[in-house]
Amino acid sequence: MCILAITLKKLHITITTQKATVATAKIMDAAGRVLRTIQMNAQAGESMHKVDMQSLSDGIYLISIADDQGLDYMQTIRKK
Repeated sequence: MCILAITLKKLHITITTQKATVATAKIMDAAGRVLRTIQMNAQAGESMHKVDMQSLSDGIYLISIADDQGLDYMQTIRKK
């Protein structure tokens, strides 16, 4: 399970897993181009990660998060 929240400067990602895993988050623009790839070490239970969004222009982005344990999550976010 993933929960995403965005502030003016940061994207907050919360991942809940039963086992420790390495998840990969990709931030893509509206055209599907990967702008940033982030490797996140998630511990069993709930893990929080912050991603700096200051360098990205205002707009709509697609966030994709996946790992080798079956996590496959996508969400559209808007940065203002």
